Amino acid sequence: GGLKRLFFYNNNAWDYLEYNSGSTAQNVSTWITFSGTGALEITDSFNITSLTRTAAGNFEATISTDYLNIGYARGCGNGGPGDRKINFYKSNSLGSLDMIFRTEGGADSDPNSASMITTGDK
Repeated sequence: GGLKRLFFYNNNAWDYLEYNSGSTAQNVSTWITFSGTGALEITDSFNITSLTRTAAGNFEATISTDYLNIGYARGCGNGGPGDRKINFYKSNSLGSLDMIFRTEGGADSDPNSASMITTGDK
């Protein structure tokens, strides 16, 4: 393996997570980056089988190899030109990851681009 970076956009700035590609499965449990407007498109992912838009601003990603319990950690971000969204999730569950994106005014709204990364016991 080698050193790799997973880039994500959050709070109007790009950031990254560095990892050794030989040990990705031990450190990062899942990640997904996607376009949330127009045709829903997964840009890149690890340990994710599908992504569904359940309502405006609401998305659910299905996990390939699930966690042992719901005590996993996750972070979610979004961005794009003029895309100032507040993002969060409802609660941890087994089998899938939910993501919710809202405008600063509180309305559910699809992000131009978004990402989520998780880690936990597998």
